[in-house]
Amino acid sequence: MEHSIVETLYKEMYTKLTFRINSIVKRVDIAEELAQECFARLLREDISSISNPVGWLFKVGENLAYDYLRSAREIPLLEGAKTSGINFIDEVELVKEALATLTEEEQKLLLLREKGYKYKEIAQKLGIRESSVGQKLCRAQARFKKSYLKLSGGD
Repeated sequence: MEHSIVETLYKEMYTKLTFRINSIVKRVDIAEELAQECFARLLREDISSISNPVGWLFKVGENLAYDYLRSAREIPLLEGAKTSGINFIDEVELVKEALATLTEEEQKLLLLREKGYKYKEIAQKLGIRESSVGQKLCRAQARFKKSYLKLSGGD
């Protein structure tokens, strides 16, 4: 029964889901691959427990797209350190100073993510909603990078 529901959803929603994912990743081949992954994950779920399967598909698709973008970033957070000629000890001090400009929550977000924690684990540790972790993390990374570059003379 569940396979027929997923098959129907696939026929009706695959193109729309792929289009939505492509609007994020800007690569059709990746969008198609991620859309396939969404449906594969849906097959592994108890679909009867999902109140809005279409919404679920799009949410999973968007999350996979953003995860792809994060993992595909070619610009490292500390890119400025490689070109500025500072030594390792100076770089460590700059990182500490840049972290000190952030709020305590932003510092914890960055450190937990750097340690490999998943969004759900970060949310639990910090007592925040899992749905807000990505946005808060993105803002913390941007503030850290801006502060780091300013302190290192790269801005």
